[in-house]
Amino acid sequence: MAKVFVSHASADKEIATEFVDSVLRLGAGADRQDVFYSSSADTGITSGRNVLEAIRKEVGDSTIVVALITHSYLRRPYCQAELGAAWARGALFPLLMPRTDRRRLEGVLSSTHVGDAKDPGVLSRLYTELKAVGVARDDQESWSRGFERWRHRLDELERTEGILEPISRLVVDPLGGGHVRTVAAALDVATDDTLLVLEPGVYTGSLKVDRPMHVVGRGAFLIDEKLPDDGLIQDLDYYTEIHPCDSIPAPNGERPMHRVEQTLRGRRKLYVDRSVGDGRPQRWWVSIARNNDALKGEYLEHQCLFREVVELDRAWTSEKWRERAEELSTVKVVIDGKIVLDQVAPKRKPDDGMGDNLDVIRVHFDSQNLPSNVMSKVLRGESVQVDVTVRYRMDESHNHFFVRFGSYYSLGQHRVLIKLFDQRDELTLYSYDFLSQRLGPKPEPYEEFRDNVRTLEINTEPGTLLMPGSGVCVWWEKRGPDLPTEINEHPEATSAS
Repeated sequence: MAKVFVSHASADKEIATEFVDSVLRLGAGADRQDVFYSSSADTGITSGRNVLEAIRKEVGDSTIVVALITHSYLRRPYCQAELGAAWARGALFPLLMPRTDRRRLEGVLSSTHVGDAKDPGVLSRLYTELKAVGVARDDQESWSRGFERWRHRLDELERTEGILEPISRLVVDPLGGGHVRTVAAALDVATDDTLLVLEPGVYTGSLKVDRPMHVVGRGAFLIDEKLPDDGLIQDLDYYTEIHPCDSIPAPNGERPMHRVEQTLRGRRKLYVDRSVGDGRPQRWWVSIARNNDALKGEYLEHQCLFREVVELDRAWTSEKWRERAEELSTVKVVIDGKIVLDQVAPKRKPDDGMGDNLDVIRVHFDSQNLPSNVMSKVLRGESVQVDVTVRYRMDESHNHFFVRFGSYYSLGQHRVLIKLFDQRDELTLYSYDFLSQRLGPKPEPYEEFRDNVRTLEINTEPGTLLMPGSGVCVWWEKRGPDLPTEINEHPEATSAS
């Protein structure tokens, strides 16, 4: 198992190789087995191994994920998946390559410090982390040699425009993040060889194009690569009910638990595994995990429709957590109005794909559960309406909730609705700003207290694009004379979708 995963776009193989050779090997003195770098034969994927499965396992097991951020990287869906998985685990160390526009940093990168790849202070922090996990030698002289070689190589690439968006590429963004704001302005300066890249947005007015042009779009629909079939959800609704310390029988002296119900609604394509042979059903599932770290592998599973952390008593063993989570959790899935799954979390099965992992429960359904007309739409790549509801319990020590869209894009009009049932009228509900949207004005929360229910509702404008990592953190406190009006420390996230 490698300790350092170098996440990079295949188009950036040259600079990624230089990073491994200069920084990790020459500078840090890292051993070959401590580094996973897919573009090299001796540190990458061995012959005969499934590529996607290997990358999914390595990014999930690595202690540090160094992401080399370039324009190519930001356009690659699988790079974004690696990024989201590393961010969810707290293992991400992103480096911004020269002449890569910071205004392009979206999703999890928009709320993460991304250091300059040539900054000695940033690389010094990386060196400290590498030493802490046993990858780097304590040899400052070697580290300085490796860093100077790395910085010199980056300077050379800058002079030759080696990590640049090509000069012949013009980005049009009505929000001001590109070279120009309108297509008309782009046509004024474009040559016959110019590639016009249109960011998502509203383009108005008529145009006269009097010569052949190359025009592509990007954003939710990325250049060069197609998003995974489950990579985009339209008009997403996220509804959560929280019943604090709802009384249930508590055997063996267990603490009281909150009762939580979550529903995710939206139109999406269901991923179809083309490697499944004829006559074998397609399979999808909802994942329930013991904690965020246990959930990490599910972010890269295209068949996983919904992911949820169910935190019970942290002192429990994996066996105890699984036993109680199976008893206390139910999952319901409705597709195009047809109930295809409605059951308690199943007992462990040998074919659930989790091996010896007791910290994740997969609740499956397969194509045999779908009406024939719905399955025909799925196979044709058409979107279907998917409603997923998960009911579960949460330990009383948790008083915060994180609604996070961890691994997909969402386009359209969105609603996040959180209801806190406050029967004694003694709680106050708080929220942070909504994070990581790409298009549309910042949504403002609407709060209401009626019939002992505290409601927080956030709506986006039509046509808003939410990037992976978007979300909002809410928490509740008992009111009292010493309760501050503002709370600045961010509580730990306990829920992810």
